[in-house]
Amino acid sequence: MTITIANETFKTQAALTKRCDEIKSSAILNEPITGEAFAFLSQVLPYYPDIDLPAPMSEATIYLGSLPFGKQGFYVTFPGQAPAAVGVKKAVKQAFGKTNAVADCLYDFKVAARHAIAQQILAKRREFIGHNRQNLDGTFVSAVSGQEFPMSELAIDHEPPQTFDALLLAFVKEQGINPMDVSVVKSSGWTLLADECLADAWREFHKQRAVLRPISTSENALHRPRTDAWLTLCGVMQ
Repeated sequence: MTITIANETFKTQAALTKRCDEIKSSAILNEPITGEAFAFLSQVLPYYPDIDLPAPMSEATIYLGSLPFGKQGFYVTFPGQAPAAVGVKKAVKQAFGKTNAVADCLYDFKVAARHAIAQQILAKRREFIGHNRQNLDGTFVSAVSGQEFPMSELAIDHEPPQTFDALLLAFVKEQGINPMDVSVVKSSGWTLLADECLADAWREFHKQRAVLRPISTSENALHRPRTDAWLTLCGVMQ
């Protein structure tokens, strides 16, 4: 799992903590932190669980100050507010924790969305095999690589740029919904959208826009483009 802060991507909590420590080492004690360093910290420090944000971080002042036992750390202050010490380690831990929680919700949401259109995919598969019954025990040509594969490896894929991910993202934006607020239910091993009206709307949206193509199962496992726009939509990245 990764997290992106100010266009910098971090794979681990240690890497993000190290970046914050680099800013700390170059800061001047009791002097406001400005520029790119401020922009970076203004996206990290709000994750601190005990911080009070009476205004946007753009109105805050961040500086390096003294802590008990001879240590130094970041302080955040807003106009008319007393400075508050903000622990980097807790902020980083919370940042990754929130991202992981969002990832779990997104995973369930996407699985449920895939299940909702499963019949459309199966219909296209049957249609393709129906048009190629003479090759049922033979081969088919992948629309991606142009290579021949056994018909047993046939998978149905979304043709770019309208990939499954792109279509689903466009749908939730059109509906004005946040996947974090969408309820799913798990029954008999299936993950389903709880709102059948939403599922129907998604099926119709997908039916009208998706262009499906034959591809091998091995290619399909590798050909799944993703976008971090989901995290922005869910409020993790600003």
